[in-house]
Amino acid sequence: MRKDEAARLLQWALPRLGYRYRGFRRVRGQVQKRIERRMAALGIEHSKDYRRYLEGHSEEWAVFESMCRISITRFYRDRDIWERLAQNLLPQLSARAPARALSAWSAGCAAGEEAYTLAIVARLSAEPPVAIDVLGTDIDAHQLARARAARYPPGSLRELPKPLQDRTVFEDRGALAIRAPFRAGVQFLEHDLRRDPPPGRFDLVLCRYLAFTYFDLPWQERIASTLAAAIAEGGVLILGKHERLPPAATGFEPLDPHLPIYGRVPVA
Repeated sequence: MRKDEAARLLQWALPRLGYRYRGFRRVRGQVQKRIERRMAALGIEHSKDYRRYLEGHSEEWAVFESMCRISITRFYRDRDIWERLAQNLLPQLSARAPARALSAWSAGCAAGEEAYTLAIVARLSAEPPVAIDVLGTDIDAHQLARARAARYPPGSLRELPKPLQDRTVFEDRGALAIRAPFRAGVQFLEHDLRRDPPPGRFDLVLCRYLAFTYFDLPWQERIASTLAAAIAEGGVLILGKHERLPPAATGFEPLDPHLPIYGRVPVA
């Protein structure tokens, strides 16, 4: 399948699933390869024939959507976000609730790299150290199984500062495994971000490189409302470094002129 054929297929199919084509500009090749493998498995040679197959087989849309899930992440992604968390946000949130552990939600956590990074930063980088419970959620059961195993290729930790690596991971059969103290308090749950939020109210939510990159504007607005309902007043929402909330989102105010960090405020 040529690139232009794949582009036309995605431009036709993605909006039907609530995704925006523009959000996939850096990962189209990855999605194209998955579609090509699926077409080969079905004995379909041309993209136009796969489009007709989608039109005639409603159950194939779930398969197609699974091929559009992107799980590109790593430990300590966007260093300045983690530094801001350690230096300001986590201590400030902890000071508001000194008698309990903070409650955090890593939405779209993939294989758990972000959830474990948050646990590590809270306990080792924040001053004073911050007690925290982290819930990581993702729609992909395979990714969640990897998260619970807490074993990673060395490349996924390359941005985690070495002093933190030395204290938090150990070599295990060619991989790096998270030490037990930094797995404690980190849990994982299968969850679709387009549904109701997990139970509870969170002091901190990280929703990065998912909803506000890949979903279309109506879904972005709905998910912003879901996140607002899930975050306690005075809590914090963090997006991906190049993401922003949609203009119609309510219940948040920017906390940083340069980073996508929002405070949860009452809605008038």
